[in-house]
Amino acid sequence: AFIGRLGADPGPGTLLRDHADGSIFVTVGGAKYGLTPAEYEALGTPGFANVPVGWINAFGAVPRDGSYMRDVRDGTIYVVNAGK
Repeated sequence: AFIGRLGADPGPGTLLRDHADGSIFVTVGGAKYGLTPAEYEALGTPGFANVPVGWINAFGAVPRDGSYMRDVRDGTIYVVNAGK
């Protein structure tokens, strides 16, 4: 199946789209973040994988420790440590 090719933990920056309602999420460190239409446009409307929302919901809300995050406002890079 296609989801099997994505793996249980898609690489950082993988875009997933809930095929039921069109919501788009980006993944990082085993977590998901729901993008607003403006955020998706700011990324240049890249391609995404259509997947069931049940699979998307398996991802947490906080990236695992050691994940890198970048502040889009000023480019500062942070490393998630102890869930922060």
